[in-house]
Amino acid sequence: MNEAKQFRCHDYVFELCGDTEQVDELEELFVDLATPTVPDAHIWTIEVEKGRARVVIDGDDVKPWVGRDEFPAHVISTLTLATIIAHPDKLHTHAAAVVHDGRSILLVAPSGSGKSTLTCALVAAGAHYRTDESVAIDPDRFHITTFPKPISVKKFGIHEVKRLTGLSPEDGATTWEIPASSFGSAAPDDDYPVTTIAFNSYTPSEPTCVEPLHRASAVHRILADSQDSELHGPDSLLVAAGLARSAQCLRVTGSDAADVAQAVLEAHQLDIAPGKMSLVPHPRQGPGPARMTDVRSVIIDGRAVLYTPEPYRLIELDETQTLWWLLFDGTPLDDTVNEVVRETGSPSAAVIAAGRACIEGFESLGLLQSP
Repeated sequence: MNEAKQFRCHDYVFELCGDTEQVDELEELFVDLATPTVPDAHIWTIEVEKGRARVVIDGDDVKPWVGRDEFPAHVISTLTLATIIAHPDKLHTHAAAVVHDGRSILLVAPSGSGKSTLTCALVAAGAHYRTDESVAIDPDRFHITTFPKPISVKKFGIHEVKRLTGLSPEDGATTWEIPASSFGSAAPDDDYPVTTIAFNSYTPSEPTCVEPLHRASAVHRILADSQDSELHGPDSLLVAAGLARSAQCLRVTGSDAADVAQAVLEAHQLDIAPGKMSLVPHPRQGPGPARMTDVRSVIIDGRAVLYTPEPYRLIELDETQTLWWLLFDGTPLDDTVNEVVRETGSPSAAVIAAGRACIEGFESLGLLQSP
């Protein structure tokens, strides 16, 4: 047995001990999490034997033995879950993050979208790595917390990452775990505000395209990829909106990860003014159409995003729907129509038709109170 070596992941410290050869391999894999010895820390022990390993906490077996090939992914998923549990006050979303010029770039996308491959391309281009898996968003300051786990590359991304990094996985590998410092650098543990949020999608044989994404769409997608938005309830809507309000939001597609990374870094240099955000108030009592009182909604740059708790749903409205959503506050419909006609100069018949169409749509979704 060799001497235990310590690594830190937020509030957790873990040690590797056991078979020397396998411990050395795992030490290289987790090098970006290495830490000086932490006295009196709560320790996770990762025991490694020939061909298998397990996680032990305070002497209790909490994870089964797994095979050597499964173990890196097994430890990483355990640590990711631990970081979520360690920060129950923060909203967690499935995202990658890098730092460039002292500001963070967030990549938000579901698994299989090429997020880790693009992360490797950004690090190879000079960005500093933060994570490729999970980001914790502070509900007060809207800053993010991450940990520099090894980058997890799936089978379809291995060829591209080999090209980007000059590294190679073991023969026959279907997944590949890479420490960022093996071909770039991890970001120092510091506070880097998020000023770019990119929603990326790998599109085979398609040219690179980076275009603005409305912040309301960004809020919807951040929450759709969140790991605990239902746990946080309607407050998660305000957290996601607060993060998106201060960032430029981009839709990113393409097949060449290096080319996409350069386009994202160029867009990241732009200074973007913060968006306008407001919380929609509860409707007053009245005889006209009125919003459901348990539906939380926020307006960002002229579009509303709605959060319904039961059933849990996220609904994004366009500008016209948002206007009517605000007007449905219990005021009689005739009065609302007259107000819109006065403000816009639109024909009364057209306004009535638009209002009734929105009423029908909102009622079909259960968003309006019963008359």
